Amino acid sequence: YIVKTQTLPNDTYIDPNQDGTWSTGAWGQPYEDMWGLKKTHTDQAWNITRGSPEVVVAVIDTGIDKYHEDLKEQLWQNTDEIPNNNVDDDSNGYVDDTWGWNFVGTITSPNANNNPQDDIYHGTHVAGTIAASVDNVKGIAGVAPNVKVMSLKIIESYDGLISAGVGAVHYASDN
Repeated sequence: YIVKTQTLPNDTYIDPNQDGTWSTGAWGQPYEDMWGLKKTHTDQAWNITRGSPEVVVAVIDTGIDKYHEDLKEQLWQNTDEIPNNNVDDDSNGYVDDTWGWNFVGTITSPNANNNPQDDIYHGTHVAGTIAASVDNVKGIAGVAPNVKVMSLKIIESYDGLISAGVGAVHYASDN
């Protein structure tokens, strides 16, 4: 017989005491804090895989906070682009798109730029559900913490355009 260890990440809202008891009520609710992960049996999947850095998940939303402590290592990097040189080094039509693109407005809009930083943190929340770091004794744990997330901003201050979403899908598939 082969015996394998099975452990949960030690992040704050999973199993802080590593005793099989998930935290409850951190936000005043009567149920487990990370109930979605438990409901989808993510704790069992983590024993099989936690994803791969070769996999990139495009988060088409309000952007991602690139300074978030649980996400900064999971951000996709466009390694074909040289940061801040004002040149489209990879010839993909986007200048200095080192970690995604801000599609707010349209691609030709003055608002479209290379800074897909989240301004209302919904996209950051989504990215965290997907790929938040694990085993750092902080916050939450992502479903696939080893994947990379690409920040594609199509919504700013709660408003966005379908055309921005279309541009984001094309960008993601091209990259």
